[in-house]
Amino acid sequence: MVSLGLMTPRAYFRLISCLALLVCSSVAATAQQPRLAEADVAAIADAKAREEGYPLETYSHSAPMYVQTSGAWEVHYFARQEQHDRTGKFSIAVDDASRFASLSPSYSAPTVSASPAVASSATGFSWVRAVLIGIAVALTLRVIGWLRRRTSHARSNAKA
Repeated sequence: MVSLGLMTPRAYFRLISCLALLVCSSVAATAQQPRLAEADVAAIADAKAREEGYPLETYSHSAPMYVQTSGAWEVHYFARQEQHDRTGKFSIAVDDASRFASLSPSYSAPTVSASPAVASSATGFSWVRAVLIGIAVALTLRVIGWLRRRTSHARSNAKA
């Protein structure tokens, strides 16, 4: 086998493969994870509802749902009695980073997701992951081509 400086072509290939795997795994690990616990989100949302004048003893609420694309939690409240003086439903969004809560007086009922704690998957990062994987594959193929040309050139020079 022809040596290319300090490493063989196989060693270069292994190095590039490891780097490509490292890049892909680091991108997958950067998906936004919630900082707040569900109990903290529920307490913040309850405090905001009381601040807005909603009597919480007449409402029940859903489990807090984390929306990964916006980085916020949502808590939906439903009136236990339909003859309440307000609309009977409202939701509160809690920003995961700043803990800021905002009220939305009426909304359409949320759709049930596969995981109630996470309302959205990592769709925001899927295109980034795909682009980086494409770049890693392209670079790996380019290095392999370069190594093959260099090896064949070195073999032809050795024969001459």
